[in-house]
Amino acid sequence: MNIISNNCLSGYLYKDYLKEEFGNPFIWTVIDFNSMLYLIQNWNNINFKNYELVKDKNWNFSIIIDNKVKIQYVHYKFNKNVVFKDKTEPGTDIESNKIWEYIIQKYDERLERMLRKKESPIFCICNVNTLFEDCHYNNEQLSTLQKYKNVYVLTGYDKNETKDNAKIFYEKFLNK
Repeated sequence: MNIISNNCLSGYLYKDYLKEEFGNPFIWTVIDFNSMLYLIQNWNNINFKNYELVKDKNWNFSIIIDNKVKIQYVHYKFNKNVVFKDKTEPGTDIESNKIWEYIIQKYDERLERMLRKKESPIFCICNVNTLFEDCHYNNEQLSTLQKYKNVYVLTGYDKNETKDNAKIFYEKFLNK
């Protein structure tokens, strides 16, 4: 499956329920509403190989695809004192003094997997309480996304953890 979510939901879906390799480069990332809408509306016209890695002043990394889609790598951290540290719990931070190389490597590997499989994406959207504001969509934005094919929006649940919502999402939309 090619599952894309606005937050870490897709990582938990792949790891805990589908038990598959990550099917695209959007795993463990945050995608803001405008980027998500662009992905949904223009999927077949996006050149996913046209990207650049950018860093903000706080050493947060994003990949900008085709100058239109921003994927924020919120769990990938620069640490000048660490060669490589991958914490054991999925969705937790990975640290490295060469984190930009690791991000590009993972993006390229997962992109090749996605392009090779040629599966249409399933967009899984849910809001959870996180530190990352860009993955919170308002009700109007959620309504806009629900109008599109292959978009599933989980609403009406009070789970605050992405991992808990992954179970609900899988049972409600994907376990068919």
